[in-house]
Amino acid sequence: MTLVSHEWVQAHRFDVSVVSPGEVGDPDTSPVSNRTVVLFSGDGDNLLAAHAFWRMKLHGRDNVRLLGGGRWTLPVDGRLRESRGLSLKPYRAFRADVSSGGVSVVDVRTPQEFAEGHIPGAVNIPLSETVNADGTFKPAPALERLFDGLLDRPVIVYCRSGVRAAHTWFALHEIVGVQDVRNYDGSWLDYTS
Repeated sequence: MTLVSHEWVQAHRFDVSVVSPGEVGDPDTSPVSNRTVVLFSGDGDNLLAAHAFWRMKLHGRDNVRLLGGGRWTLPVDGRLRESRGLSLKPYRAFRADVSSGGVSVVDVRTPQEFAEGHIPGAVNIPLSETVNADGTFKPAPALERLFDGLLDRPVIVYCRSGVRAAHTWFALHEIVGVQDVRNYDGSWLDYTS
């Protein structure tokens, strides 16, 4: 379970390090051990928290969680310990991967950004479609319907710079359970350079 609720935080409040996305630092030199549960929480849709989560997973850190609903669901009771915060896991894609064929390439930018240019063959599923009106992630069945026809082969998600794509990577990998999904974190900026 990687997307957790306020109740989970309450039940584990002495075993959790709360880390804001800006405090991640380099996962290889972070003072937080692999045995420590790192809980990321962010604003509303958890955009930057999802990116920080993805970075930790990329660097082999498996004991990480993302607070569903963002940080406003986190109790401020003084019991959560603040913390500042290998080889790369197969969560990253590169320019050659998006052109290799046999993969579903998903552009999570807005329809306007997509219309202005996109990777050939990419399908546009904006990040905004993966979240509810309150910014929380949609449940797995809704996400599966949204990505219908794209999950039968490896999936590569991209945006402008990799941040929004990490959010969609989290939705697919951690909520839906798609194992072969990667974030092209160089994204549009890399592709067009």
